[in-house]
Amino acid sequence: MTSDLKSPDSTEWDATADVVVVGSGSGLFAAVEAATSGASVILLEKANEIGGKPQMMFIWDANSTDVQKRAGIDDSADAHWEWLKQQSPWATEHGAEDLKRIWIDHSGEVINRMEELGFTFKLQNQNAIGDVPRLHVVQNSLLAWPEIMGSHARKLGVDIRVNTAATELITRSGEVIGIRAQTESGNSIAIKARRGVVLATGDTTGSKRWKSRYYSSREVEVPGLFEPNTGDGLVMAQEIGADVWGLSLFSYSMPRISGFVKDRTDHHVGWLYPEVAAGVEFTSKGLIFVNKDGRRFTDELSDDATYDVNEQRDHTAYMIFGNELAEYLHRPKDGDNIAAYDSGKSFHMSLLPFAGQAYLEDYLEFQDGNYIRVADSISELAEKLGLDRVALQETIDSWNASVISGQDKEFGRQINFEYDDRVTGGEGKKMVKRIFGNAEQIASGPYYALVTHGAKNFLHEGPNLIVDTSLQVLHVREHPIPRLFACGPGLLSSTRMIAPQQGDHMTFAGVTGYLAGKTVAQVAPWE
Repeated sequence: MTSDLKSPDSTEWDATADVVVVGSGSGLFAAVEAATSGASVILLEKANEIGGKPQMMFIWDANSTDVQKRAGIDDSADAHWEWLKQQSPWATEHGAEDLKRIWIDHSGEVINRMEELGFTFKLQNQNAIGDVPRLHVVQNSLLAWPEIMGSHARKLGVDIRVNTAATELITRSGEVIGIRAQTESGNSIAIKARRGVVLATGDTTGSKRWKSRYYSSREVEVPGLFEPNTGDGLVMAQEIGADVWGLSLFSYSMPRISGFVKDRTDHHVGWLYPEVAAGVEFTSKGLIFVNKDGRRFTDELSDDATYDVNEQRDHTAYMIFGNELAEYLHRPKDGDNIAAYDSGKSFHMSLLPFAGQAYLEDYLEFQDGNYIRVADSISELAEKLGLDRVALQETIDSWNASVISGQDKEFGRQINFEYDDRVTGGEGKKMVKRIFGNAEQIASGPYYALVTHGAKNFLHEGPNLIVDTSLQVLHVREHPIPRLFACGPGLLSSTRMIAPQQGDHMTFAGVTGYLAGKTVAQVAPWE
């Protein structure tokens, strides 16, 4: 139940700030920019550390940046928009072009601002489909987001409170004037927000209650990418009449390659998540999944493969392939990844920190990271994985026989393909996946295994709050809710606002946080 005060004096305030930000993913950017604009800021984070999901993101899609200019690349927001329209039906579906262009039009400004704050980037092209290089790959540590943004926030005087969960918005005559929160000790506190509240609470993938409303039981059991994301901001906003869009949901999950991958500051380890299961090119060429018994357990190309991975013993599976597939995974020697991809000679494996779109060489650079194994024989590979040698050899022999016969009798996986621009994805999320020829055997070394410890759920669409171009949350009656703003791809992402391309969600997080912070700081205080 939301508190609606007839008078601001009808409650006792435990703290006061110009701006209260809830969530420290994109919310960190909002806090920094609001404080830079002269506002006092309190940031609430329910988790025990700041950073949210952005600390696991490292690739940004942007135009008109200083990084591009230094590389001699002439780019513009209009060119970026035109390219996106060619690549995805997203750009012309559901209308709302003004909302869709928010992150495109401000992406360069945000990357430049991040460079000012201390981020460094490597420029990269969108593999196979980019017209000019627009991917900006962070080259700082895996925790660059919370470390750099957090440091600046503290220097600017932002009061950061972790283990503090926002519970309800406090309103007066329909406008938001504060927020209630629960501290780590269980105490309820009321915080006055003189200028406004920014919600940056992420998606609902950490909430089985939310997911059970819309998804199959198997999808519900897939853990969210960031467990604290349980839809708190969505619930609080709905309680005061906020409109919601995207109840016709689209979600996907994928196996997560985990690893203790040292970053380049040599002080932290992190985990990685690839596109492997969603990457039809990679999987269709001969990669197989085996469990801790050394056995295949699924059609790796099926929609159920992710769920099957998650249901294995210890949520662990191994993605096995041989030199036959590895030959397609090397970085093109001439550096032209687009031409190599279009000709079917090379394609990247996944996204990795520092590398961005990563090839086999990038994985091998971190061999000691505990997430890839390489061996000269199947027997040696089994030993490195702790698997039964006989079982793994039998599994690979069975797979090779399937490739030779052109029929997977065990799981019905498709073996033979013509060149195919396969269109995949849900409503408004159609994406081209190219399949080059038939599946390969696993018959010659070196042999490789990527280790995955369960799948993660990525909720890309709905339920989402609806905002106007100032990022002010809209009421069901279509008017802005005074002093309430929202930012971040989890809370706002949908086919209304974000394109399904690599780096776009991170850019959207940064742009909306940046703009929300600047905007709320300019709102006149209510007292």
